[in-house]
Amino acid sequence: MERFFNLDSFINQTAFYAKDILLLIGFEVLLKTDFFGYQIEKIRFRVKRRKSQTIWL
Repeated sequence: MERFFNLDSFINQTAFYAKDILLLIGFEVLLKTDFFGYQIEKIRFRVKRRKSQTIWL
């Protein structure tokens, strides 16, 4: 349970099990920037490259 208190470790664990780098990048950007900031566009661009549906599409 200790990894839940270490955000970087949690993100790395999530990426490892999900095997999805785009999801990891989007998650990191969302956490480190304002939700309505300019970087939201970067999240959209990366997520749109995925084939599965997301809340950004």
